[in-house]
Amino acid sequence: MIDNADKSFKNSAEYMQMEKHINILELKIKAYLILYNII
Repeated sequence: MIDNADKSFKNSAEYMQMEKHINILELKIKAYLILYNII
């Protein structure tokens, strides 16, 4: 049981890292598009 909880915790932590990464990527794309529109 403890092993299972540990695994799901690890997975959620990895998922959060991925989500952060995706959010940063989205922000970069949005910023790029805004700059592109200005030019």
